[in-house]
Formats: sequence, C-alpha cells, structure tokens
Amino acid sequence: MQIYYLMLYFFVYGFLGWCTEVAYATTKQRKFVNRGFLNGPICPIYGVGVTVVVYFLTPYKDNLILLYVLSTVLVTVLEGLTGWIRFFIINGGIIQISH
Repeated sequence: MQIYYLMLYFFVYGFLGWCTEVAYATTKQRKFVNRGFLNGPICPIYGVGVTVVVYFLTPYKDNLILLYVLSTVLVTVLEGLTGWIRFFIINGGIIQISH
C-alpha cells in the first residue's frame, strides 16, 4: 500500500473523528467544545486507528467476523497503549500540568 493512501486515511479519519467528538460534546453541553488536544481539527487516535486497521487487516477483508474481532482487539490495544503512554508522560513527570 502506498504511503499516500495511508496518509489520506490518517487525515480523513482523524478529521471525521474530531467532527464526531465535537458534535457529541457540543450536543451534550449545548455550546461549542473543541475536543481535540492539537491546534486544528484532528484527533490523531482515530486516524492512527483506521490506518493501522487498514494496513494490517486488509488480508482479512473477505472474512468479516475475523476482521471484526481482529480490528476490535487491535484498536483496543492501541487505545490502551495510548492511554498508558499519556499517563506516563503526564503523571510521570515528563510534562507537568498544574491547575
């Protein structure tokens, strides 16, 4: 798979994930809420998640049940790993956030 397609998946689904997060938060709080932590309309976890699933699980596209199970496991591990790294960076002293 060409790198251009992977980059396209990342940016398109990162943007769509951001739109979904903003729509949900805006509806819930009844005012605009920017759910991204970056400057710009993108949530990288969605872009990375879709890109990883497409890159690694394309060979399983004909077996929908296996594709569903593997993609669920893959994005769950990715989300857990991201949460663990974020916790380590913020609470481990690399980045200090004071309120």
